[in-house]
Amino acid sequence: MCTETNYNPTSLSLLERARGGDETAWEMIATIYAPLVYRWVSRYSLQSSDTTDILQNIFQTVHRKLDDFQHDQRCGSFRSWLKSITRSRVMDFFRARQKQDQAAGGTDAWQQLQAQPEVTSNPQELREEMAEVYHRALQILEQDFSDNVVKAFLRFEIDNVPASEVADELGMTRDAVYAAKKRVLNRLREELSGLL
Repeated sequence: MCTETNYNPTSLSLLERARGGDETAWEMIATIYAPLVYRWVSRYSLQSSDTTDILQNIFQTVHRKLDDFQHDQRCGSFRSWLKSITRSRVMDFFRARQKQDQAAGGTDAWQQLQAQPEVTSNPQELREEMAEVYHRALQILEQDFSDNVVKAFLRFEIDNVPASEVADELGMTRDAVYAAKKRVLNRLREELSGLL
């Protein structure tokens, strides 16, 4: 006999729901992270059609291996895992192209592969990347918050505007700005648990 439970789908993070086969959760993860992956792939100066193919390959790999990802200090963050898959798929692309070029008598792809630097992020770039992730996640979760709460969070947490200035801009108190930050961060951490 089945007993009714108080199951709340929002109590599970996107990662947990995607691992459980929830295609909507998977699509949300892809929506949040696709622009970031596109940014990484576009650094390799590929043709548009090649970039599209590589992006599809990356997200097929991520979807297939999502259960393998473990978020912890030893294994690293989802972003690092995703970046590693991205570099691997790009290198696979260049290796395949090298084989084609060698079969045709050329070595252009091999030279391109050798010229590709390791894509690393400096602290400023990492902040920008995380700001992008927050923005896209907030677009998905915007119905959970009032406009002022979202604006306060973005101005204070992402744009690094002092709380007193944000409060003045939005007609809020400083305490309300701090509360907005806390509320949004808590919701993002809950929804993106394991992904941030």
